[in-house]
Amino acid sequence: RIADLPEGLSEQYRMRKSETLERAARLAASPSGPEAEWEGFLDDLHRLAGTAGFFGDAALGDAAGALEHDLSAAPPSARSILVAKFIPLLETARARE
Repeated sequence: RIADLPEGLSEQYRMRKSETLERAARLAASPSGPEAEWEGFLDDLHRLAGTAGFFGDAALGDAAGALEHDLSAAPPSARSILVAKFIPLLETARARE
């Protein structure tokens, strides 16, 4: 349960969501960004997929996991489109804070 989690963990999770949203926006706007940035975003998605459910964001976690999978299989030319579709879900999850 969310209420049983230490406040520090909740704050880290909120920060991770914000950072992931910022990175997603950068990558959606600049699809030819450095490959290291894309790899970092995949790591962000993986962590978000694994932790979101603990904080009441199960749908966000599921979407992050699906996006991680889709990005791993997508050609570079399609990645920014996939990320752009994910941004509204991140924005909604951040607004619920």
